[in-house]
Parts: sequence; C-alpha cells; structure tokens
Amino acid sequence: MEKVERMEPKSQITFLQTFAIDVCKILIPNG
Repeated sequence: MEKVERMEPKSQITFLQTFAIDVCKILIPNG
C-alpha cells in the first residue's frame, strides 16, 4: 500500500467516501 503514503488528504477523503458507499451497498441491498 505504498500509494496510500503518497495520497493527499483529499484523496484519502475520496477513498473513505468510496469505501463508505461500498459498505452501504453491502448493508443496504436496495441502495
């Protein structure tokens, strides 16, 4: 995960948002 170290705060936020969306899709099939 070397890319994580290069990620800027904005990139980290985008990653977290994408991860959260994926989790929501798993928890909420209708989503």
